Amino acid sequence: MKLILLAAGFATRMYPLTRACAKPLLEVGGEAILDHIVRRALTVEAVDGAVLVTNGRFRADFDRWRESRDWRVEVEVIDNGVWEAEERLGAVADMQLAIEAANPADDESLLAMAGDNLIGFDLSLLDAEYRRRGHSLVATRELDGPIPPSRFGEITVDDEGRVTEFREKPAEPRSPLASTGIYFFAPEVRPLLARFLEQGGEVDAPGHFLAWLVHEHPIWAAPIPGPWFDVGNVDTLAEARAAFGDPTGPVI
Repeated sequence: MKLILLAAGFATRMYPLTRACAKPLLEVGGEAILDHIVRRALTVEAVDGAVLVTNGRFRADFDRWRESRDWRVEVEVIDNGVWEAEERLGAVADMQLAIEAANPADDESLLAMAGDNLIGFDLSLLDAEYRRRGHSLVATRELDGPIPPSRFGEITVDDEGRVTEFREKPAEPRSPLASTGIYFFAPEVRPLLARFLEQGGEVDAPGHFLAWLVHEHPIWAAPIPGPWFDVGNVDTLAEARAAFGDPTGPVI
């Protein structure tokens, strides 16, 4: 299994905080958000390689991050050649670049993750569910209370837990199940991703690909077994820092 880390965004909603620092490299609980993600992902024993895709602006920062870490697998850093947010390729196109760099075997699975989703649980727990299902899997969180519009990828499932619909950040949410940006992809997804891109599919967010994929390939949903923060704004970052032991730390 290859680990794909999506970290090519510019996080413009968090400016000026993220103008000079990539969001995955912001500190939470004494280490970068990305450190939490990689450590938890590498509890999946099958992961034997990793590729992180970033943009040109932050490539050097991620190179320094990689060189200062000693993970059990090498994390290859690539960039998409983009230096400004207005020129971004989109997360789906970035994912394809990372997959090509990872060069997985024909029968090899992928674990794809957003680089700004802070988690407090081992992904080996979800890997066990992925293997039990035998098909692709998306990790979900059931949201409490009123669901904010245009905030989360929305998932609808049948009685057995198979995903029947995926909507990317709908303005009028209908389901309390949110995507957490953690995807276990079976090997047969790769040619489907290539077809999606060839057909001119929307590439801005992985959810657009998932919305198409549910009609082409079985995808199951599994609830996450621990803390999760979608660090999309400074308020969520502050909440994450409080939860991970930085209750008085400034949001910088």
